[in-house]
Amino acid sequence: MSHQSAKIEHVGVVEFVSAETICVSIVSTSACGSCHAKGACSMSEQTQKQIHIPNEGQLVSKGDTVNLVLEVSTGLKSVFFAYLIPVLILIVGLWGYSTFLKSEGISALLTLATIASYYLLLYLFRKKLERKFIMKIETY
Repeated sequence: MSHQSAKIEHVGVVEFVSAETICVSIVSTSACGSCHAKGACSMSEQTQKQIHIPNEGQLVSKGDTVNLVLEVSTGLKSVFFAYLIPVLILIVGLWGYSTFLKSEGISALLTLATIASYYLLLYLFRKKLERKFIMKIETY
């Protein structure tokens, strides 16, 4: 019995294809997007996102419906970098700065500056990170 790794999948439409990139548009829905009462509720959210995927010779063209696939482990890594580390920085920063500085206002500002610095580092290393977080295209 073979073990298949868990995957995150999104259906999308190819917006454009270039020699380097395939741009796929997906509709992202909130957790309540599948609720039967979403039409009457103002909390239901749907946003359209464009995902850029390296063109590795896939045979797709503008308007094609495709399935974007991401390994769950890769998705968990992105959650770790985008949410968990900043929360840890927030907790440790507030504790550390307030212990040594005795000023809550300055401690809060320094903690926010530390989190901003972390996100700046993510931005600066985005090309390297993009190579680790790649979605694959499956055609129908």
